Amino acid sequence: MIEIVGNFEDEYRKHEALVVTTNKVLKTNQNGDKALVMGKGIAAWFRDNFKGLDKALALRLLESDAPNLIALRWNEKSFDSKWIIALPTKIKWSQHSIPELIERGLQELKFAVRILGLKSVLMTRPGCGSGRLDWNDIKPLCEKYLDERFSVINPKN
Repeated sequence: MIEIVGNFEDEYRKHEALVVTTNKVLKTNQNGDKALVMGKGIAAWFRDNFKGLDKALALRLLESDAPNLIALRWNEKSFDSKWIIALPTKIKWSQHSIPELIERGLQELKFAVRILGLKSVLMTRPGCGSGRLDWNDIKPLCEKYLDERFSVINPKN
């Protein structure tokens, strides 16, 4: 795992895959479509910059038996084609993140990155923003599962 200091928006184009930390809550929009709640933190950035991603992730959640990890290929005119991997860190958006859920997700993330043949993955510190966990507690989990293909960004203050 490589730790970098910076801004996600400045770094994401340098990587072939991006990890968005999420919850597992679905909402119904005004037109009846289901969408993943992505209202704060990095999830809100993804929602605002990858139009329709919240709906696409909701469909994947509804299609399967509540997976912990969702990977999909995103190709949009304004962005290079990227793998986007949703890593739930909590069940409900209002809760604190759950270290055990993060660890299970990191295990699956490592496996998915190997299977997809990815060489460069960017992610934030899972559960350490809106999830209200301390990086000193989560960093050992990341070090256990993430190798040099993973860049974990520490936002500039």
